[in-house]
Amino acid sequence: MRRIVSLVASAACALALAMVGSGSADATTEGVLGTWACSVPAGKVYTRVESRLGVCSPSGFANSYYIETPVSGLWACSVPYGFSYSRVENRLAVCSPSGFANSYLLEAPRGGVSMCDVPDGYTYSRVESRLAVCSPSGFANSYYVETPRAGLWACSVPYGFTYSRVESRLAVCSPSGFANSYLLV
Repeated sequence: MRRIVSLVASAACALALAMVGSGSADATTEGVLGTWACSVPAGKVYTRVESRLGVCSPSGFANSYYIETPVSGLWACSVPYGFSYSRVENRLAVCSPSGFANSYLLEAPRGGVSMCDVPDGYTYSRVESRLAVCSPSGFANSYYVETPRAGLWACSVPYGFTYSRVESRLAVCSPSGFANSYLLV
């Protein structure tokens, strides 16, 4: 009985390996979420880069990129248009084939999230200077992003809105001093 179970398990592993492929990573290898390619098309991001011999250049080394569709929660090597990021880390041999480079935790524009910048069409209600969040090695501002709406105290007045009151507040719209906060209408 053990031998039969062992044979069935071996056959299942062999089938799984055959479906996945040989494991070689060339420019046409499909991944679970993305694919390896020799360039990054518009609307996509890359999450890893490797310098490979004879893959994207017939006679030498060239970069191959693991491309994926940008979504919130994906660590990417760049921030595509229409997205922001909530964290950045300097990683070895991920976004650069031979050294350190930044990776960004992508965020689709939406309110109720702390981000490292404020997407177009949004505002923010507070800002904090945080260590190793929006800068890999120092302090940088992190913004609490909000969807603009009447009655919101915001640190900026987005297009299509105005304000009915303004107050100078300590450590709300500036991480270390007084700055204006606007009541949107």
